[in-house]
Amino acid sequence: MTAVDEMKKQNNESLDFIIRDEDVADVPDDDDHPKINQAVNDGNKTVITISSEAGFELHQHWLDQGISGLMAAVVTHKINANKLNKEDKRRHRNCTKSAKSVTSHAKCVVTILDKVQDRDQKLKMYSDMRFFLQRHKKEHLNSGKYNHMMKKFDQLARNEEPSQAFRVKRNIRNLFRPKVRNQDQFELIEEKHLSPVALIARRLTSLVRSAKKTDQPPKRWQQVIQDIKSESERLKKKKKSKDMLKKKFSRFIDTMKNAGLNPKNAMNAMGMEDVLEDDPVLSEKEELLRDRKEAIKNMTPEQKMMAEPIKLIREGVKLGMVMAGHNTSDFDEKTISLISPRLLSVLPDENNDTISLLSPSLLSMHGEGTELERKLSLMKALKLMADTGQEEWMNFVFEAAGVTEAVDMIRDAEVRTEREEMMKDFVSKDGQPMYFTKENVTEIYGDYEKSKIETFERLHDSLSPEQMEGLNQTGYTIMEKAQLHAFYGPGSPFNDSEALQRLTSVEKEAMPALIETHIRQLAKEELKFEASRKKDVTLTPTLLLNVVGDPVLASQPFILSPIVLSSLVLSPSIYGAVILSPWVFVPVIVAPRILGPVVLSPVVFAPIVLSPLALIPVILTPGVGLPLILSPFLMTPFILSPVVMAPLILSPFCLSPFILVPNALTPMVLSPFVLSPLILSPPFVSAFVLNPYALSPVVASNGALFTAPIHGELGKGRGLSASSTD
Repeated sequence: MTAVDEMKKQNNESLDFIIRDEDVADVPDDDDHPKINQAVNDGNKTVITISSEAGFELHQHWLDQGISGLMAAVVTHKINANKLNKEDKRRHRNCTKSAKSVTSHAKCVVTILDKVQDRDQKLKMYSDMRFFLQRHKKEHLNSGKYNHMMKKFDQLARNEEPSQAFRVKRNIRNLFRPKVRNQDQFELIEEKHLSPVALIARRLTSLVRSAKKTDQPPKRWQQVIQDIKSESERLKKKKKSKDMLKKKFSRFIDTMKNAGLNPKNAMNAMGMEDVLEDDPVLSEKEELLRDRKEAIKNMTPEQKMMAEPIKLIREGVKLGMVMAGHNTSDFDEKTISLISPRLLSVLPDENNDTISLLSPSLLSMHGEGTELERKLSLMKALKLMADTGQEEWMNFVFEAAGVTEAVDMIRDAEVRTEREEMMKDFVSKDGQPMYFTKENVTEIYGDYEKSKIETFERLHDSLSPEQMEGLNQTGYTIMEKAQLHAFYGPGSPFNDSEALQRLTSVEKEAMPALIETHIRQLAKEELKFEASRKKDVTLTPTLLLNVVGDPVLASQPFILSPIVLSSLVLSPSIYGAVILSPWVFVPVIVAPRILGPVVLSPVVFAPIVLSPLALIPVILTPGVGLPLILSPFLMTPFILSPVVMAPLILSPFCLSPFILVPNALTPMVLSPFVLSPLILSPPFVSAFVLNPYALSPVVASNGALFTAPIHGELGKGRGLSASSTD
C-alpha cells in the first residue's frame, strides 16, 4: 500500500487531504476574478491563472533548464574537442539521464571535466619528457637520469588503460630506435601544377562563390556527394521508422475493430484523444480505399480521359515484362519512366522504385548506374582532361549548379517541417498559439515585457560572425562589452549595474575557466541559482523606461536608483518605496500608489494625473514641476519637502498635513481638504481658489504675494485670513 492509499484510507476513501493550488491561491474566490488553473480564451490569447507560488516554481524550473543547457553545451564541447572514448560518453549519458537536479547534473559534468583535466596534465607531462629525452638521447642514453625517466614512464604507462599503456610505451621506445631508409634517389614532394584548363575552372569557381557571397569554406565534389548520400539515407530511415509506426497504429485500429471495440474510447483512455480528432489513424485497407476514392473523386473529365491511354501503356509494359521473364508482382506500386532522360543527376536512381524505358541518366555527376549511364556521365567526359583538371571542373559544376548548398537546403527544409508539425500541437482549437509570442506578451503584460523581447532581438542582431560560429560549435558564446552595456546598462529592462560591473571586469579569454569554476561550485553545493522573488531595485539607474500596465514592476522599491525620462501609466503600486532615488521627467498617469514612502528623492517635472495616493509620506523630498491633477490623497503627509510649481487641481485630500513645506508658484484650486494643517509652510506667489476645508489650521505659514479669498470653514463659519505681505 502506498502512502497515498494510506492517507486515503484514513480520510474515509476521500482525497480531501490533498492540498491543491486552489486552496492556497492568492486570488480572491469570487466571480470577478479568474479561477486558479482555469484556461480562459478571449479570441486573441489563452490565459491560465496560477498561484504566486506556482509561478515562482515555474520560474525556477526555467532557470534550472537554462543552467542545465549551458552545462550540457560546455561538456559536449569538451567531449568532442578531446575525443573521449565511447565508455566515457556512455557513463556521462547514463549519469545525466538519472540526474534529477542541477546539482546532480553538475556532478556529472565535473566528472568529465576532471577526466579531461587529468588527461591534459598527463599529456603535458609526456610531452615534456619526450622533448627532454629526444634532446639528450645521444649523450645520455646510458645515464642514470635516463634510466630514472624510463622507470617513471613505465609507471605512468602501467597506470593507463591497457591499450593506451601499450601505445605510450611503444612510442617511447621508438624515440631511440634508429630509422634507416635506403633509396637510390630522393624526390621532394610538392604540389602538382595545375593545367591552364584547371586554372580556368578554379577561377570560375571562385567567381561563382563571390557572386553567392558565401562565407562557408569550399567543399570538394566528392565530399558533397557523400554528404548528400548520408543525408538521404538518414531521411529514408526516418521515413521508414515513421511508416512502421503508422502501420503499427493501423494494425492496432484494425485489430480493435475486428474485436468489436471502439478505437476512440481506447485512445481516450491512453490520453491520445486528439489523435483521432485531428488525424484519424485508419487500418491499411481503409487507407488504400480512402486514397483511391479521393483520387477518383478529384479527377477532372480531362484527367479521366487521359488516364485510359496511360493505363493501356502500363498494361502493355507489364505484358512485355512478363513475356521477358521479369517479376511483376509489385508492378502497380512502381513508377514508369518513358523517354524521360535525367540530366546532371547527383545520386543514382533507385531501380526498386522506377522502371526506366528509354530514360537513361545523361551527364550524371556520380558515375554510377548501368554501363551506358557510366559512359555518358560527366565524370567520364572530364576524364579526357588531366586528373587535376577533372577535379577542378567537377568542383565548378557542383558550385555553379548549387549542389554544394543542397545538404543545407535539405536540412533547413526538414527543420522547418518539423517545427511546423511541432507548432501544430501548441495551438488552441481557434488557432491561437499556446506559447508566448511578442504579440500576446504585449497584450497580456504590456510594453515593459515587450521591451524585454525587443532587447533580446537587438542582442541577436548584434552578434558577430565569430559569435554565431561559437554558438553553432559550442552552444554558447561570450558577449562583447558593448553588448553587455546595451543589455545590462541604463535604458534596458534588464538594467543591473552590479551584474554589468561584474561581467565587464572579466576578460573574454577567462570566461570559459570561470564557467567551469561555477559548475564545480554547483556540484559542491557552494553555489546555487535561485529564481528571485520580488526584490528591491538597488543601485540601478533607469533611463527611457515606460512602465505600462505593469503593477509588479511599479510595486518594486527603488533604492539609490535614479529614474530619468520614463513614465508610469496604468500601473498601480503597493509597497513601492522610493528612497534616495531622484525622479526627472517621470509622468505618473492613472497609477494609484499606496504604502510607498518617498524619502530623500527629489522630483523634477513629474506630473501626477488621475493617480490617488494613500499612506505615502513624502519626507525630505523637494520638487519642481510637480502638479497633482485629479489625484486625491489620504494620510500622505509632506514633511520638509519644499516645492515649486506644484499646483493642486481637483485633488481633495484628508489627514495629510504640510509641515515645513515652503512652496512657490503652487496654487490650490478646487481641492477641498480636511484634517490637514499647514504648519510652518509659507506660500509664495500662490493662490487659494475655491477650496473648502475643515479642521485644518494654518500655523505660522504667512507667505508673500499669496491670495486667498475668504471662505467659511466647513461646519463652523470661520474664515481664513488672506495674506498679501511684501
